[in-house]
Amino acid sequence: MIVAFACSYALAMDTNNKQSGRSAPKPADQADIREVLSFHFQASRRRDAIIDEANSLHRAGKIREARELLKQAQEIQTLIRTLEESRRLPSPLRQD
Repeated sequence: MIVAFACSYALAMDTNNKQSGRSAPKPADQADIREVLSFHFQASRRRDAIIDEANSLHRAGKIREARELLKQAQEIQTLIRTLEESRRLPSPLRQD
């Protein structure tokens, strides 16, 4: 519903901008980037949750299970990098 409102608002603003000679960004592009950013955020949170769970398992002495979870987290990280490269999103800040 918000997207529909935003699109109708953008179309109305586009009409106003055409009269003044300016152009507005396309609503479809904005919706697309919102979806990409939402997916990026959700994938990053899932990766972090898996890493936290793997660390807990490792501390509990369940090394094999922890390694399996770390493999899953690595797969998610690979997908996130692919998404960033395809959309040229800034990579997250790394804390070393």
